[in-house]
Amino acid sequence: MKKFILSAAVLVMFCSQSFSQTNSISDDTIIKNILHYLPKGWFIYEKENQLVFEKQDTVWVLNENQINAPVSNETKEERKARIKKFGKVDKSKIVYQYEKKWNPEKIKQAVVENDTISKELHRLPKKYNIENLRDINLSSREDDVYIGKTDKEKQAINLYEKEKASLIKKVVQIPDYNTENFSLTFLNSSGCIDDLHIVYPDVISYENYQIRSLFNELAQNNHNAR
Repeated sequence: MKKFILSAAVLVMFCSQSFSQTNSISDDTIIKNILHYLPKGWFIYEKENQLVFEKQDTVWVLNENQINAPVSNETKEERKARIKKFGKVDKSKIVYQYEKKWNPEKIKQAVVENDTISKELHRLPKKYNIENLRDINLSSREDDVYIGKTDKEKQAINLYEKEKASLIKKVVQIPDYNTENFSLTFLNSSGCIDDLHIVYPDVISYENYQIRSLFNELAQNNHNAR
């Protein structure tokens, strides 16, 4: 209970400078609910319109590719020893960008604009007649790669890439969540297990994901609302 009171106090102290009393993070019902369910030892503070959740205790983080990693017979104690020996001490954090709450009309308008841009991007390969230059090996689900052999093909690909970059810059970043008074966008997290890192103690990593799940459960997910 003392930890929760401290967390709320820290939140008020850092956030009250940025917003009026009638529009303060400390008065936001959904943020209050998230604070209520924070795992023990976590606190929250505001920094340059960023809302940061941080674990008081440190973790050891080891860079290790977990994608298609072979099955390991390593014991928990061996894994712990290896992470502490070769890993780096860090803090487990979650960072959100926050701003004044987007209303449904603003979100809808951004969706329409992004949909138009998406269609324009989809038409670009045909516009520059480079569809047959797509490299199967270099392309992925996230991005298509085109390789030209002649100067004409290379010039067409260059024009395609320039217009593609210009269109992507126009994409509107829609916040991930709406709370009572604010819209928040997930920026990054650290000190947790993912595809490229392993962590000790792993329980802190689970808490990190638990806090992120609270936003899915308690805040309006703008991606689901679309």
